[in-house]
Amino acid sequence: MNTPPSVPHLALAIGQASLASREHARNEDCHGVAIADGQRQAWGALVCVADGIGGCGDGRLAAEVTVRALLEDYGATPLGWRGVRALYVIANSINDWLFREGRWREGGLGTTLVAALFRDRTLSIVSAGDSRLYRRREGRVSLLTRDHLFGGPDLSVLTKGVGMDERFTPDTREEVLQEGDRYLLVSDGVWRELGEASLGRWLDPAIDSQRAATGLVEEAGRYGRDDATAVVVDVLNLPAATLPDLRQEWSRLVIAPLPSTGERVDRYRIRGILCRGIQGVVAVAWDEENGQEVVLKFPDLLAAADPVWLDQFSREEWIGLRVRHANLVRLIPQSRQRRTAAYHVWERLEGHTLEQLRQQRGGRGLPIPDVVDWLRQAARGLLALHRQGIVHRDVKPDNLFLTHDQRLVVLDFGTARIMGCSPLAPDPSGHRVVGGTPGFMAPELYQGHWGDPGSDLFALGVTAYLLLTGRMPFGHPESHLQPAFDRMMPLAILRPDMPRSLAAAVESCLALRPEERPGDLGELLSWLEQPELWSPPPAHRPLLQRNPLRFYQTGFWIFLLATLVLLLVRW
Repeated sequence: MNTPPSVPHLALAIGQASLASREHARNEDCHGVAIADGQRQAWGALVCVADGIGGCGDGRLAAEVTVRALLEDYGATPLGWRGVRALYVIANSINDWLFREGRWREGGLGTTLVAALFRDRTLSIVSAGDSRLYRRREGRVSLLTRDHLFGGPDLSVLTKGVGMDERFTPDTREEVLQEGDRYLLVSDGVWRELGEASLGRWLDPAIDSQRAATGLVEEAGRYGRDDATAVVVDVLNLPAATLPDLRQEWSRLVIAPLPSTGERVDRYRIRGILCRGIQGVVAVAWDEENGQEVVLKFPDLLAAADPVWLDQFSREEWIGLRVRHANLVRLIPQSRQRRTAAYHVWERLEGHTLEQLRQQRGGRGLPIPDVVDWLRQAARGLLALHRQGIVHRDVKPDNLFLTHDQRLVVLDFGTARIMGCSPLAPDPSGHRVVGGTPGFMAPELYQGHWGDPGSDLFALGVTAYLLLTGRMPFGHPESHLQPAFDRMMPLAILRPDMPRSLAAAVESCLALRPEERPGDLGELLSWLEQPELWSPPPAHRPLLQRNPLRFYQTGFWIFLLATLVLLLVRW
């Protein structure tokens, strides 16, 4: 299968700082960063912090050997190794050397370690000792590592480290990265002295990464008696997950029975069911890890037995990971450790779909300025998809959601097409799997065309016509029949108060021949940006322009009256 070109590679901003304490002759901490480039860019970026254990024969040597070996040897590991495996294999060999060498030195050789590998869309962590890794995500700071200490806060003893024991048993962890994440790797000389309140202050994204790292160690150095090291990593951009990766991920997930209200799935508590369809269930859930409300989408057991549909389910997640835009619903990535069942996690939106709003207002035509604003936002979201080679294929008022703050969001990528990828297999009847809703589908889709940006333009035109007039341009076809696509009623007749440029823009989207529609959504947006669309036409315009139907009705009655007068005169 061909895969579309990937988006830019992983981009990080990294700040580093280390300071020896006033009581030490030299800094026992060691830190380092290795960023792969060129042909080895796929190996990602490795960040390490080690703190030589006090009382060892040479804590600085242990810390430096550990960091240097990790940074230098990681690039020689096979690309097929998962991040945690590569880090563990290298750290285990370092542990063997330090343990053997330490037997000939008084106090041995040992160091704490926290290593973080940023690769693709995944963070892999290996830690031993009391050097820590924090994450700031969406305003919340979380500790991702565990201290290996015995005893109280004033007198504690390390129970685990590199070189301390013949058998190396570090903690390991993997999680999915998100753009905007900030990570902090620190030695105990920082977190012991400052506490989590001060750490959280320096992790504010308004402070750049280098200034944050420097500020942390300087503040810790003013009060502390230990070496202080901090590395701050900002995730600026993430590459797109590949479809083969997601397929492999979905192959291990369990297709569980559909949940009910009150049940728990992977620490998500189901609070209610939004809708049930032939393909699955969409539910509102409470994320017990971060205290946020989210939306879960589960596949139906019968639908999941169809490999074509399950493939589309994985493609839907790939689209959510690949394209981020204010007018597209946001998918929330899930870590391998947490997700054990098959479902997507999406942001929770408060508001109504445009179809719900239309029904609430009686199904009549809606105010023109409102519709223009919604069309502009929908076009921006769809254009973001098109620029990534993705066609939505099911644009309709039910899939356009208006939030309480008047942000319009395009929903549901379940029938989207990824251009450049092999299309989905035909269904058992031999027909192509196209997707879409009858009445909103472009004529070419009924002829077996797979769909392209022009078919999304047509569906957006049908949506605009329905919102403006309360009527479908070509009627309401049965689900199994192709519409007749008879000549539609001009918008100027149904909405005499509509600016001519808006009517022309909508009707151009509804052209039956794809080549007669706008070139792309960018062209449509340029039409929708015209100032006259935001107010009704002036009252002094001729009756023919303001209300063509009334003009012809008036003309008919005048003609009929004149004919009767002539007949009476002749009589």
